[in-house]
Amino acid sequence: MKILEGIQALTSQSLTTAIENGDSIQITLTFKPAVKMWFMDLVWNDFSVNGLRVCNVPNLLQQYDKIIPFGINVNVIDGTEPFIINDFSSGRVLLGILTPNEVQQINTSYEEAKI
Repeated sequence: MKILEGIQALTSQSLTTAIENGDSIQITLTFKPAVKMWFMDLVWNDFSVNGLRVCNVPNLLQQYDKIIPFGINVNVIDGTEPFIINDFSSGRVLLGILTPNEVQQINTSYEEAKI
């Protein structure tokens, strides 16, 4: 997993990063202080998703795992949810890009949990 660094305590910011196959993804993070939540827009090639609520999950993009070759991991150190503007800059919340293998491992974990 590639941890994204340099996310600042700003209400809106965009960053571009490469996934394992070398393609670039564009991520826009927006903090909404009225509801104390982070939201994400993401663009990769012809795929885009807007307004995803950033929450503490193994793969924020799980529902798209048959469409895209990566995932987004959100890990909140204290086990709660991202709700503070400096969550990423303080290190309380980590945002990571998952490889296809890591996405498959998470999917396998979900399947095993169903049994």
